[in-house]
Parts: sequence; structure tokens; C-alpha cells
Amino acid sequence: MNKQGYFKIMEKEYHIECDDTVIKVPFKNITGINKTEISFKDNDGKYQKICLDECAKNFSSAFGMSTDALPDRKFKGVGGRCATRPIGFYEFFTDNHHIRFCKITKVTRLKDFLIKIGWNAYSKDFSEFYSIERKLNAAGYSTIDLT
Repeated sequence: MNKQGYFKIMEKEYHIECDDTVIKVPFKNITGINKTEISFKDNDGKYQKICLDECAKNFSSAFGMSTDALPDRKFKGVGGRCATRPIGFYEFFTDNHHIRFCKITKVTRLKDFLIKIGWNAYSKDFSEFYSIERKLNAAGYSTIDLT
């Protein structure tokens, strides 16, 4: 699936008119991921939780398939992810509104120079980004890659 197809489904399912309506939370606010939920601090500093089973049901409903119809699936889809610069994100199909966890990668002249000479200046950022996917996979969930 590509980004356009994914966002069309998101817009239809959540009646989103523009990207400004998305609830955006920085990666650093994620406090934990376990087998049932993601806990995080919202932009007001309040602790919130996202139920991963609910996200999987909403995800399956949005894509027109039942989670019960696929009992042999190893991972349940809960949203999408995009690892592009300068902003990478994970987006979850929550009940009332979808939530996007954003990772803003700082682009500097030094990093651009290091890339030109063949170094991976963004390895720490990508490592942090994919650690979330590893934690989701360990809990039995996954996201669609939109990169």
C-alpha cells in the first residue's frame, strides 16, 4: 500500500479534512508499549493509553476485513508508519480520533556532509524509530510501512 491509498482510507474512516486535525504527539512522550496498550503523555502533560486490540479492530474494519477471519495471522495491523525525513511517524487507528506519534529528525549541515562522505548520520534516529516497531511486533501487532 502507498501513502495516498492509506491516507484516503484514514480520511474516509475518520472524516479528516486536512492534516491539521490529526492529534500529533512527539516520540519522546511514549512512556511504554506492552502486549495490550501504548502509554504516553499527551500534549497537555496528561497520561493517556491506546488499546492495541481496539486499534486492530478499527484497522481491520477500515480495510474491510475481520480479525476473526484471519486467525492464522501472526501480526495484527494497528496503523501505519513512515520513516522519511525530516518527520517520521506512527499513526494508530484509535476509537475516536487517530493519533500520530512524530519523530522530527534534525537536518544539519554536518549530517549532510557526513552523508556525502558515506556515513549514516541518521542511524540513531532510525534506530529509535524502528524500536517502536520491534516492541509492537513483540506484542503481536504491526503497522503498514508507508515509506
